[in-house]
Amino acid sequence: MRKALLIRFLLCIAAGILIAIPFSELAFYWQGNTTSRPPKTVVLDIPAGTSVRVAQGASVLPQDMIFVLGDTLVVNNHDSVAHTLGPLFVPPGGTARLALKQIGNLSYVCSFQPTKYEGLTVTDALTLFTRLEGIAIAGIPLGILFGLYSLILRPLKNAQPKPA
Repeated sequence: MRKALLIRFLLCIAAGILIAIPFSELAFYWQGNTTSRPPKTVVLDIPAGTSVRVAQGASVLPQDMIFVLGDTLVVNNHDSVAHTLGPLFVPPGGTARLALKQIGNLSYVCSFQPTKYEGLTVTDALTLFTRLEGIAIAGIPLGILFGLYSLILRPLKNAQPKPA
């Protein structure tokens, strides 16, 4: 009886994992997975005329950018005025670099956004292990639930002979 119970639960856990795989991968896809990569250099170009457009309230560059731990943000200023982004000062025609060495949601004072701030999210790179961990976290409990419900719907037959 124990062997039948073990086999049933292992099959149910396998079914839970197989069901969790597409749901987990679809969730990564729908979130616009931009962190399944090693650290790299990300270039942000401030176009000419940005200061005029920002003064008019227009947003020129993306807000709330997402980075991987270890990325380096390179800001190139093609505008005619100096700009700042947190600790960076970028003179006209100049370049500045910011190494992203800490995980978190950063909010920097920024002269090239009409809101006067730029949000940067720094996260760990999404690895194969992370994806497998997500599948296991969803699939194993689902499989256990399948196993428990299977015992309600189809109880195991008692293997011991009935007394005469």
